[in-house]
Amino acid sequence: MLDLSLAMSSAGREESSSLSYGQPLSLRLYSRAAVTVRFNPAGAGASLPVCAVEGGTVTPDPAYGPRVSGQEQEVTLSALTFTDQGSYTVLDSQSRTISTVNVTVTGRTGAGLYWRSRL
Repeated sequence: MLDLSLAMSSAGREESSSLSYGQPLSLRLYSRAAVTVRFNPAGAGASLPVCAVEGGTVTPDPAYGPRVSGQEQEVTLSALTFTDQGSYTVLDSQSRTISTVNVTVTGRTGAGLYWRSRL
């Protein structure tokens, strides 16, 4: 399930996205210049670094490591979990907001329970 809406504001583009557990999140950077991506968890006050992108090279924060990949103008965070819910903000080199994506992670897809009775 993917639900995406887009709005423009003086603080850059703002989008809302609802993705299923385990799906990847793709963030458009809307810039060819150096940017950073920060994450503000739902219900938390402080933002955390996700990665820096410069010259097409993505440098992930150690907390995200192999889950972050990218190409020119897009960063992907793989295998979303419920702790990935919140806001992802793309900032330029002057810390001005280029875009923000508000992410909601919904129920697991393809997840099932395995249970065997020993009667």
